[in-house]
Order: sequence, then structure tokens, then C-alpha cells
Amino acid sequence: MKAQSSMPHAWLWLNGRFVREEDARISPLDRGVQYGDGVFETLRVERGQPLYLKCHLERISQSLHWLRISTENFPHWRGVLQHLVQLNELEGKTAAAKILVTRGVSPQMGTPLSHRPTLSCFLRPFSTPEDSAYHQGLRLHVYSHEAAPSLARHKTLNYLFFQIARQAALDQGKDESILLDFQGRITETSTGALLIRLNGQWRTPASPHRLPSTTLKAVAALLHGMGEDVREETILPSHLHEAEAIWTLNSLMGIMPAKEVDGKPMPRKFRDTAHRLRTLWLKEGMKDSNGD
Repeated sequence: MKAQSSMPHAWLWLNGRFVREEDARISPLDRGVQYGDGVFETLRVERGQPLYLKCHLERISQSLHWLRISTENFPHWRGVLQHLVQLNELEGKTAAAKILVTRGVSPQMGTPLSHRPTLSCFLRPFSTPEDSAYHQGLRLHVYSHEAAPSLARHKTLNYLFFQIARQAALDQGKDESILLDFQGRITETSTGALLIRLNGQWRTPASPHRLPSTTLKAVAALLHGMGEDVREETILPSHLHEAEAIWTLNSLMGIMPAKEVDGKPMPRKFRDTAHRLRTLWLKEGMKDSNGD
């Protein structure tokens, strides 16, 4: 259910060149290293095709514009990804791709305008969850010790909060943490978006401290095509006890139902709907990849 941590002699792309992982170098003065000053995107590559790449690039471009990091020298990312698939012999397989952009080296403080960012991209084989894992579902934990930072609406390299929240779930014997903002509203999980069935309606948390999810956007469109709407509303932890279903969503696993929240079992409803939507989401992602 996760990407492999390493591949012997793997190829990656760094600042316009394809290099072996062991030969890749960036300066310790790079602001991505110094301050976590940059953003990233993780996406699924299926049989050589990056899924929903356009949506991921739109999201990273919006964050880079906010950070004053230029995108004018971006490569043709689809070509980069497809060549990495070939170099790493991942044709016909499922992989997790990561695109990273940092401000690069700059002695200035603040967020100085950058026209020479550090750009990189790499792949890892990804083992999709077994059907039994989707059927069983995730054990969720409400992480209430700290609030999600305001930067959570961007996928920045300042990611330690999310790792700490994930570890809190693991320490509780759970799989994943549900995050809260400063007002105690649910935002998302430490690795994805939330879609919750409440009172016969699909809802997603409303909060300025939530990352706009590419997978949620695609699934909401599929639900709309099935005559269902997704509302963005304030959701509190107390509402979870009334939920008919809780789904976690991200670009690698698609839709994963929740089994329980802090030991309280979730109704085993809408499992077939989740399976059908996951299949459609993958199919539409492949069409999207072939269409641009």
C-alpha cells in the first residue's frame, strides 16, 4: 500500500538532466533544504501514463505563483515522466511519481522572486492495496493535539506536521489521522482528502486549511454524473458518529473507505459504490492521460 523507498541505480530527472539517483546533487544552500521553501506533487503513473497530470500541474502552478517561484522554464512534464518510466523499466506497471520544485539558492530572506528554481522528478514502483484492504477499510484516528497549519492549503515541503500526525495514528494502532484546523473543524487526513456521507448527502470539509484535492475533484464529478452532489460544509469530530460512510481519497490509492474512527465502527455502507467509483476514476484518469 505504499511506494518502495528505493530502487538500485534508479534514474531521476534533475534540472534538465536524467541522472542516476546516486549521482544526483543539490546545494545544501538550496532553500528547499534550508527552509522547506518549495512545493511538490505526488501522482500515480499507470502503465506508463501519468493520471490527472493536468490537474496536478494546475495545483502546483497556483502554489508556485503564490510563492513567487517562476514556472516559465518548466519542462514538458509528461515527456519527462514517460522517459523516466522507460529508464526505470516500469512500463506496464503502477508507479508513484513525485515532482519537486524549490526556490533554489538565494541569500535573500523573505520569499524573493525566483526565476531559477530547482526542479526534480522521480518514480517509485507502487503496490496498490489488495481488494481485501479496500473491503476492510482504514482505521482512523482524530488528531487533536495540534491544528493544521495555514500552509496546509498548499503542498509545500514543510511537511513534518503531517508526518507527526500520521505517526500519532500509528502509535494508537490506527492507519491514518484525521486533522483539525484552529477552530476544531475537520480538514482532511495526513495523506488525503475526506468525503463523508451525512444525512443522505455527500459532504467534504470546508476549511481554509485544507489542500484542494485533485482526486476529490475527479470523484465529485463522477458522483455528479451519477445524480449525486458533493457539498462543502463545516464538519466537526462529533459529526463523524453520525456518518453513514467515510472515505479517504488520494492520487495513489483512489478511494479507501474507513472501517472505524478511534474504535467506533463505521457502517459498512457504500462499499460497492466506492469500488465502482474507484474503477471509473482510474478509467477516466487513463482517458485524461491519452487526451492531452
